[in-house]
Amino acid sequence: MVAGQSAIIRGLKSELAKDDLSPHERARKLERLSWYQCGSDPMSAMEAAEEAITFAQRVDDPSLLGSAIVRRVAAKQTAGDRGGDAEELNRAVELLKEHGPERDLGYAYWCLFMDLAERAGHDSIRTVYNIDPASK
Repeated sequence: MVAGQSAIIRGLKSELAKDDLSPHERARKLERLSWYQCGSDPMSAMEAAEEAITFAQRVDDPSLLGSAIVRRVAAKQTAGDRGGDAEELNRAVELLKEHGPERDLGYAYWCLFMDLAERAGHDSIRTVYNIDPASK
């Protein structure tokens, strides 16, 4: 993990410890925390994303909900658990297509691709990337 990323995570955790955060602010900070933790601590990232989903639903923010869903699935995939999230990812895609942000829409499509490729089997990944198993 990059030193700057550690500082961001510490800062977000410090902000989340405050009692005076609005539910919307708390959801946004949890979503960001999940993003920054995903590579180094996917289990904590999943927990933060799940909390962000709960708060995003409570404050009725479809954009934030779509982003938080993608963060949860991305953390799950980073932890090695791929497949079975297509329905949830399709929901996130629809929310993000309508409400943005566009950068998360692209990430949602990537996670959806990884989910469907896992369900289809590793041969489908070889096909997509045009990898000949005999060449290995």
